[in-house]
Amino acid sequence: MSTPEQNPKSRRLGQSGPTFPPPREKSPPRAKRPRPQPADLIDLTRDSPPRSPTLSLTKTKKRPSPITITPSPQLVESSEDSNYDLFDLPQEPMPSIRLDTEMPVETEVEIVIQHDADMPTEPNVEITIPPDAEFTFEPGDPLADLDEALRQRMPFRNLFDLADFTAKEPEMTKRLLTALRPPIHGSPQLARDWLAAVREVVPDQPFALAPYANRQGELWRVIGIALNLKEPDAAGMLAELYWTKPPIPPVDSAPIRKALGTPDRRAAFDTKLIALQNAALLPNETGMQRADMSGVGYDQSVTRPAADEWLKTHMTNRQKDVQAAHPVHDVWLKEMGEDPNLRHTRALDRLSDVLQTLEGNRVCVALLHKDREIGVFANFPDGYMGQDLEMLLRASRALNDQDAEKQVQDILALMRKRRPGREELITTRAKQRFEVRLRKSIEFLRALEEQHGRIRAVPYAAKGKGEIHAEMRAVSVARARPGVYDLGVGKLCCLKCWLILTDVLPNVFKRKVPTHRVAYAWPPPDFLTEPDLLRLAYNEPSAPLVVQKALRDSKATGVLVNVYSGAKSGPGEKTTEYASSEEDPGNEPWPTTAENTEAFETYLDDEVLRTDERPAGDLRRLRLTTQAEPKLPTKPKLKKVKGVPTPTSVPDDSGSSEDPDDPPAKRGDKSPDRKRLKRTPQVKSSPRG
Repeated sequence: MSTPEQNPKSRRLGQSGPTFPPPREKSPPRAKRPRPQPADLIDLTRDSPPRSPTLSLTKTKKRPSPITITPSPQLVESSEDSNYDLFDLPQEPMPSIRLDTEMPVETEVEIVIQHDADMPTEPNVEITIPPDAEFTFEPGDPLADLDEALRQRMPFRNLFDLADFTAKEPEMTKRLLTALRPPIHGSPQLARDWLAAVREVVPDQPFALAPYANRQGELWRVIGIALNLKEPDAAGMLAELYWTKPPIPPVDSAPIRKALGTPDRRAAFDTKLIALQNAALLPNETGMQRADMSGVGYDQSVTRPAADEWLKTHMTNRQKDVQAAHPVHDVWLKEMGEDPNLRHTRALDRLSDVLQTLEGNRVCVALLHKDREIGVFANFPDGYMGQDLEMLLRASRALNDQDAEKQVQDILALMRKRRPGREELITTRAKQRFEVRLRKSIEFLRALEEQHGRIRAVPYAAKGKGEIHAEMRAVSVARARPGVYDLGVGKLCCLKCWLILTDVLPNVFKRKVPTHRVAYAWPPPDFLTEPDLLRLAYNEPSAPLVVQKALRDSKATGVLVNVYSGAKSGPGEKTTEYASSEEDPGNEPWPTTAENTEAFETYLDDEVLRTDERPAGDLRRLRLTTQAEPKLPTKPKLKKVKGVPTPTSVPDDSGSSEDPDDPPAKRGDKSPDRKRLKRTPQVKSSPRG
């Protein structure tokens, strides 16, 4: 019988010496198999570099020298018919172990890799492992011991109850806060459930939180993580929360300052608020108005026709340039949709489309984004734009599927409420597409807040007369800081907006926008009256001498702006997505081409990067299994609503029509309210000729 020092495969079995039955004979096939020798082992520890012989997997331990161990069972390979699979045991009883000293608890594990006998290996191939390689083990739930006690305290009744919890359980609160690390949806489930309960009782109004400014301990850390605030103290968080509120409707700071109590807290609040306002990237309002087009006192008889003829030539040439660069419009949009570098800007485009669809009278929505600030612009701004963005942000803070789904359904119900009587005019496919975009936009906003902190929403109301396009409203703000902001647009740009962004102010944004290549009557922004910008818009070096002379005459500025506003181009892709602000809102100025509409819809719908993982609170549903329309046509029932004309025929989702003389509709539906609705629609007795 060999001793442990002689046999490297010996194992210590405990402090008592059990008696085992004698081993059975090994079967001949297994007995003839060569057993690995110690010389074939490769030591993969940091101090011993690997060697080239055959790899094996063993585990060694440090052995304390003072311990004396009598002969112990030997580890052998068992035969197939053996009842004792692991041990070749001696026939005589094993004496007990005498402990001469205390055994160490810690052991070092040495891992060696062994090739399978059936695994093909390349000859003379050395396997190396970096010396700094480490093996880590994922720990279990660090909050498991808190589960029962915490769930007995939830849900919290109100903010006072939460404050009482943080005061009585400071250590538990600290552990929960430590477990909540971005991304929040990767934190332990118990921590997420606790944060969801916290958000139920923490109001997002600064005047409601101000009375708790004197509370000490962990309460304000809890409030900060619940509201995605970054400031370290109560006064700073209140100032930050006040600063992120949309300026419309305004929030009065007097109740906040009064509730703060002490002069020191008021001073701290004022100091932080001023610092945030001075560092803001987006102004609270823009003074942009429609450009003056009077031209009083200037002889237009020669300049106007020459300028009009030149603009037609210039815009037609630029149309051809776009078509030469992108011969197939659908392919252009498909390439943009598959470009990973455009993922962020396309998410902004999608969010713009969602905000427009929530209120169709906005016609088109554009966004400016930088860090934690988002500006909202529209052709027809309203007082609800900032509130709608805030509503989407609240939905993005949901931490469980049930709450998230409820908020999504509430948003869908609000959209239906805003357009009574028109719900049945929207196809099922369009509703599905909007819901997909809504969920993706909420998920996008969640990621922005986790990265930058609580988002500040800045809606821009209209100033003066005119329905200036949303892109032009956005560029009027962004040109103060060229290259800083990201632009999102929910529609394809008209040719004139595209020319301003591409030829006149090309460095304001880093992105390129797609266009449907159609120019039509267009409300000019006031910055177009600046001489340098007007010359770029007219491409002065190539213009006729009459136009060049007028461009250098300040009296002709209004006339030239007026001509630019009314200039039209030849046919483009006919994919305007909405009627121009200068056109009759009840009639599209040209037929709709469904294929190009479908291409832009797909551009907004699809994701560049996909994942099958669905963390808790993820608002994505399973993607639609098919883009095909229903096989059987269905004719929707229409409601007669006062002031809204009832269409005589509406094609169904399948694109078929009951009238055989009507041309079949092409595949693809628009999203809801792709055209601006009439503000005071009236039923006409006869169609327009």
